[in-house]
Amino acid sequence: MLLALLLMSVAFVPVVGAIDLNTGKQVDQISESITDDIITSNYIPVDVAREHATVMMLEYVSNGLDDGKWYGATISKEPLLIYDIDGNILFYQFSVEKNGEDIGEISTAASKVLGVSVQQIGDPVIFDPIKLKIYAENYVAENFNDYETISTKFVCYSYPKIGIMVELINPHTKVQQKIIFDANDFSIVPERMPKYEGESGAWSYYGQIPKNEYDKRILDWDSINEQINDIIKKANSAGINIFDPVSDENIQSLNQIIPYGTKAQEIGQITPIPTTLQEESSWCMVATAWIITKYYYPSTTRTQTSIGSYMGVSGDNAPTWDNQFDYYDDSYAIGGLGKTNSVSSYWPGEPALSYSMIKNEISYNRPLKVGYIRHSRACFGYWKNTAGYYYYEFSDPDTGTSYWEASPNPQSTSTGYTNYILVK
Repeated sequence: MLLALLLMSVAFVPVVGAIDLNTGKQVDQISESITDDIITSNYIPVDVAREHATVMMLEYVSNGLDDGKWYGATISKEPLLIYDIDGNILFYQFSVEKNGEDIGEISTAASKVLGVSVQQIGDPVIFDPIKLKIYAENYVAENFNDYETISTKFVCYSYPKIGIMVELINPHTKVQQKIIFDANDFSIVPERMPKYEGESGAWSYYGQIPKNEYDKRILDWDSINEQINDIIKKANSAGINIFDPVSDENIQSLNQIIPYGTKAQEIGQITPIPTTLQEESSWCMVATAWIITKYYYPSTTRTQTSIGSYMGVSGDNAPTWDNQFDYYDDSYAIGGLGKTNSVSSYWPGEPALSYSMIKNEISYNRPLKVGYIRHSRACFGYWKNTAGYYYYEFSDPDTGTSYWEASPNPQSTSTGYTNYILVK
């Protein structure tokens, strides 16, 4: 039933041009037809994406990042298709399955244009795709009974936020409507670039990739694919089926045939990792502060409401950057976190967030606040995997889960994240 929902018809939606986050102006606009051609002509077959997800799962388990929970698990054969709001498939979301249960998720790139193989790997998602679709259908039936549904697609509407997008048309007036519902709280998301951190909005992930990076990203993916093909070829020759349930035996067998093994080049992780759901749609900064507070003070009685109050907000409002930073910097006795050596990227002259900076903070057991296009998360780990690609571990208050995410700029020390607070 779920597979049938995922393969519904796709309508054309104009591509959104990349937007300069400082000026709000469109840049690197590519014609819609050319952009679609590049993305779709570089779609990755699902079976190939599943091979990438499986090899990554074996690396993940081999490095102990699953806490021993994924032994005996396999990758689902059919992924959940996650679209960009421009109408193109963005990610294949595979389930990690064990004894009939979903115990994890691995999202892979659907097009080589993304430049990465596995985008995210970690906890299972908490939303129910079928319930979300039923809610969207009921809402449309009650509020748009003069319209017909063109398409219904699961979308990544403001990375990493997931929702469902329903496209409608009035058969008489030919007027079209597009409605995006958030996957967690079913709220309706406005189709606009968020102006401040925590503001609700929807934007095209593909539209944010500069056109001059397309060729490099495609070559990056091809390079990863060559390594995966080499692993599979050697595994087959050795009589190893990489799709068998995860075990010490198949990991050890792979280590014998993979020149660089399955162990990470570099890895660091802070545990335990607190998780929570943000209590208001614009409270990612507040909830991130709660996550970091919970790490330092496991028995804390502070709530998101009390932290939000200290940051000067109540209800669905986002704190100012200064008030957010003051919480980390002010003494614990008066309601802050007492981290008086904290550093803010909003200060003039502070460097862009780099792999080495994140590595340094994690090495000192200091989780940091990281922002990416108006969304905040707490970072708890770094991982330079066997192929030399960078991943970072996040506790995400939008999903209430933790997961590892590929750096937006593969094979680079530049992370692509827009702002940070080093909490120290």
